[in-house]
Amino acid sequence: MLADVDLRSELVDLSVPMLRMYGRLDGLVPIKVASDLEKALPNSEQAIFTESSHAPFMTEREAFCQQIVDFCRK
Repeated sequence: MLADVDLRSELVDLSVPMLRMYGRLDGLVPIKVASDLEKALPNSEQAIFTESSHAPFMTEREAFCQQIVDFCRK
């Protein structure tokens, strides 16, 4: 299913604040997706965790949580 389904075009319909979070070493969601979505969703924010793969909430827990807290305070 992951290889066949691409919902990126539908993200433009979202009107809520959006924080996109990526692991730079992610093999499932390549980091190129971050730059593609940054162009498609200019009003969103992104965080890239340089030492993480697909689970930055585990490998960079404090930085991940801080990103969420900072985003929610805006």
